[in-house]
Amino acid sequence: MSTSSKLSIGRAALAIFGLGYFVHLILASGVSAGMIAEVGGWALAALFLVSLAVNAMDTAGWARSLASSRRPSLGPLLFLRAAGEALTSSLPGGLVLGEAYKGMILTRWKGVSLSELGASLVLVKFGLAITQSAFVVTGAIISYDLLRTQSSASFGTVGAERWILGATLAVGIGLVLGLVRIARGRALVATWSLLGRLPSTSVRTWIAARADRVEELDRRSAELMRERRGDLLPMLGFLGLGWILMVGESYILLYALGLDPTLGMAFAVESLGSLFRLIFFMVPSGIGGQDASYFALLRLYRVPDASIGLFVLLKRAKELLWIGIGLASMLMLRKREAS
Repeated sequence: MSTSSKLSIGRAALAIFGLGYFVHLILASGVSAGMIAEVGGWALAALFLVSLAVNAMDTAGWARSLASSRRPSLGPLLFLRAAGEALTSSLPGGLVLGEAYKGMILTRWKGVSLSELGASLVLVKFGLAITQSAFVVTGAIISYDLLRTQSSASFGTVGAERWILGATLAVGIGLVLGLVRIARGRALVATWSLLGRLPSTSVRTWIAARADRVEELDRRSAELMRERRGDLLPMLGFLGLGWILMVGESYILLYALGLDPTLGMAFAVESLGSLFRLIFFMVPSGIGGQDASYFALLRLYRVPDASIGLFVLLKRAKELLWIGIGLASMLMLRKREAS
């Protein structure tokens, strides 16, 4: 069996396990159909509008990583992003499929080259990671005292607050330094060279055969950084605003469940929950892992398990809706291409 086949089987197994664990969490929480029916329609409408604003900010940030001459208008780009994210969120290994799909359509629309697509992807992913790090650090600071007093009960270990804050700060600083190295054209080649020292002969051969492509991507990323210098701060601003708007999703849901949330509570839950989604990136949408983190975080605030179960269920229903919108967008774009 080839390595790629083993990886595919592994990803599928993780996805099945994550989905099974999600179902277990929901059933064990005690959430009922009656509780679901009591959620107001206003809350669902507000949740959708906030999530639409989040997607618009992410799309605007992505657009800033593209040259103005290669940049579609925001409307079509929003549909394209929704289609790509539907693949990313719903399939094992969907990240590769989603990015490849968006790149393919951009090439057809605007003639964007592969090197430019790769450089744009590097830039926007670094931007997302840097803004998420700032988002998580802020959430860890807000909830630091609560994490410190209840770390053992909620996470099964003492000092979780220090680990979360310290690790996220370290990652954030490393990402900023990585962005500086990208601007100098040395980040990717250096990392690729380190991978070339792995003990496996087949891996070293595979890495060596692609060294020229990585060097080209490094060069193009540095060029893009220089060309897009004026777009860098707006890109980070749009992406950062997208993270902040996500706090509104948690606030609306917690309020709709009859709780009395504060913005600090919603910020902490959303930001730290996003960290666990990143940790479980191998599983589509981080299902299972991120949901367990919501249970741990909301228990810090003495939220009943049934309410947490409903919170998680509505969060996932919103994501399922966007996957449906994304797949519909893909069909619409396909018809547009055919006409």
